[in-house]
Amino acid sequence: DFFQAETSLRRIVQGYLAENVLHHLGGIADRLQGLESRITNSADPETRALSDRVTMLLNWNQKAGSAIAAALQTLH
Repeated sequence: DFFQAETSLRRIVQGYLAENVLHHLGGIADRLQGLESRITNSADPETRALSDRVTMLLNWNQKAGSAIAAALQTLH
């Protein structure tokens, strides 16, 4: 057996999106959720005000993940 390089652009893009982009989006969501829990438990009102921004980032992250997952389905 020997290595044969992938030459299909579609499969290269699928692999990149699945292994790199979606993987990192999942990690970002975990970190944002951890940050959100620390912010909402804070006694400082200014810190709690950041909760809206973190929620917005979580929503953007979810939308990006959904859009990339849909693109992967289209490429498949």
